Amino acid sequence: MPAGRPSSYDPAYCERVLELGEQGCSVVEMAADIGVARTTLERLWPEQYPEFMQALEQARLKSQAWW
Repeated sequence: MPAGRPSSYDPAYCERVLELGEQGCSVVEMAADIGVARTTLERLWPEQYPEFMQALEQARLKSQAWW
């Protein structure tokens, strides 16, 4: 098991990014709202949590549609 800090991931973040996407927020705004680095939101969590990858993809689409 790799050493390091435990993940701050919460499954509730899936719903939160969807909400933010519906408001037209960017990925940077989503990361700031949750309190993590953009790279965590875009790379780390999607690799580790398939449900988050799907939510983030949907959130991006919703954001683009809003604009």
